[in-house]
Amino acid sequence: MKTTKNISLGGYAFIVEEDAYKKLESYTNAIRLGFANEVGGEEIQYDIELRIAEIFKEKLEGREVLNIGDVEDMIRIMGEPTIYTSESNSINSNDEEPQIEKRFFRDPDKRVIGGVSAGIAAYFGINPVWVRLAFLIALFGYGTGIGLYLILWVAIPEAKTTSDKLAMRGKTPNLLNITESIKNNKNLVKTGNNILGILTETLRKVVDLTVKIVLVFGKIFLIAMVIFFSMFLFAMIILLLNKDNLSAGPLTSWDQIKTFVFNAPSMANIGYIALLLIFLIPLLYLVYRTVLYFLKQKQVNKYISVTALLSWLLCLTIASYIGINLGLQYKQSGQTIQTFTYPSDTSTIFYIHSNQTDSVLEHVLEDGSLR
Repeated sequence: MKTTKNISLGGYAFIVEEDAYKKLESYTNAIRLGFANEVGGEEIQYDIELRIAEIFKEKLEGREVLNIGDVEDMIRIMGEPTIYTSESNSINSNDEEPQIEKRFFRDPDKRVIGGVSAGIAAYFGINPVWVRLAFLIALFGYGTGIGLYLILWVAIPEAKTTSDKLAMRGKTPNLLNITESIKNNKNLVKTGNNILGILTETLRKVVDLTVKIVLVFGKIFLIAMVIFFSMFLFAMIILLLNKDNLSAGPLTSWDQIKTFVFNAPSMANIGYIALLLIFLIPLLYLVYRTVLYFLKQKQVNKYISVTALLSWLLCLTIASYIGINLGLQYKQSGQTIQTFTYPSDTSTIFYIHSNQTDSVLEHVLEDGSLR
């Protein structure tokens, strides 16, 4: 049995084994000492802690306690810090930096309005001027540039952390890159107090407020849809469980349906169970996700999700197969031929009127003759 300690990193709580805690403490102390006299050192330390917390959350999938291996993996990703001295202010990083997949973000540091153009430019590694010029040209195309810009403003998230800003450019969020990113951002010229700056800042606040309002109403709508869907599933389950009151045309009970509709009672029972599970599985999964939400657990067990999905698809396949077979069993076809004899007088014109709404069966007598 190993001793564990509770720690907090970047606002997240973790449980760490004692040997892992000592190695992590030594690592973070070296970082704090290294950035103690740096301009913006506190911000750099906070972003590094956020990145370490992200790595640990990825490592803890399905577990609760961090071990020495998790800490060593984190150090390999982030890089080893060196003690800062007056002669050397540098960080040792891996010689071969692993590439990560780029992600779309709005760049708040180089934005003019919402950071959409700057974010796209950072993703593709081009000058933001060309992206802004493209939106300006699209503005004269029936105003599509404005609509497209607003849609992207809402759809693309803002790069809030240094890790996001690095992922936007495909850079690994390690010690070296985080430090360089924050130092470079310190040198950026911020929006001034001129008229253009005031207007863009006002527009930015209005759009950000609009996005927040849309997200709130979207969440309310989503919750309402989940409640409605849950009530529908529950009602269908109750209806199916009450087999004595099931009816289908002249058949007023489940026993009659099983006897007269299905060729074999076993097929009827299999179809009934499959149909019941089609409604029961989604309801149980919604209850499971709701419990996780109220327990504030963001990680969903992928095995439960995959099992639920495969089970639901299997039940849907069985129910569809039985339903199609039933339809084919009761499929009927027929043909009615009616012959009329007319005189061969070429001087007479005959007009034939057809009533498209008539059913052929209405003109067929019991002996097979036509009315």
